[in-house]
Amino acid sequence: MLDHVVYVARDLAEAVEDHKRRGYTVTPGGEHAGGVTHNALVCFADGSYLELVAFRKPDPTHRWWRHAANGGFADFAVLSDDLAEDLSVLKDLVVREAAEGGRTRPDGVSLRWRAAFLRGPLPFLIENLTPRELRVPTGGAALHANGVTGIATIVLAARATSAPWTRTTSVSGPAARQRSRSSGRISTGSPMWAFASRVRAARARAAPDRSARGSRRGRRGTPRSASRHRRAPLRGRGTTSGGAPSRSGSTGTPRSPRRTR
Repeated sequence: MLDHVVYVARDLAEAVEDHKRRGYTVTPGGEHAGGVTHNALVCFADGSYLELVAFRKPDPTHRWWRHAANGGFADFAVLSDDLAEDLSVLKDLVVREAAEGGRTRPDGVSLRWRAAFLRGPLPFLIENLTPRELRVPTGGAALHANGVTGIATIVLAARATSAPWTRTTSVSGPAARQRSRSSGRISTGSPMWAFASRVRAARARAAPDRSARGSRRGRRGTPRSASRHRRAPLRGRGTTSGGAPSRSGSTGTPRSPRRTR
């Protein structure tokens, strides 16, 4: 499933106030391990969230540093329930191996996760080491005066449309505005479709014994690993847009670009 979309802000306090003026409830996130970045969260009822993140100090080696000067959408994350297994399938796409990360909330609660980064424009994968509900607030934090309930679409943009892993595509994610309902999808022929298909096929091949045992018991379902995957990649309904990085300094509602623990 879609975990979150990352928006790099030039100034976190300004980004927070701007989103509040637009009718969003913003929750302070805290400081990431190492003290390089800090964040705030715009959480949604569908379980996803928009991460507003800003740099406390320069770090040219950081994946999102190139967005620090102007601000914009920088990344997005997909939730993994078995990061080691997913990376064994996607090993030729990994540009940064799994490493532990974390954040300390303003109330002192320490959050931990593991994340691995894939070749762009693919997302990074995140696996919780502490309960996700501690990292992603729910309840009142996910209720917004403007009625937004989730992220519907991520649009990935690239400079060269001929590049097989960097051509423009759109991916529909979880539910968004309450007044709009449409089926989620991953466009066939797109990089994300290829990404999802590879995970699904590899997980199915990796579990032949479990599949055979299920068949002998008269089960007609899909092997558990493949079934689990179908719940993971970017599904849902709605129309609110989020996704690729923008070159503008705007901190407004996520929308299609003119590039998100």
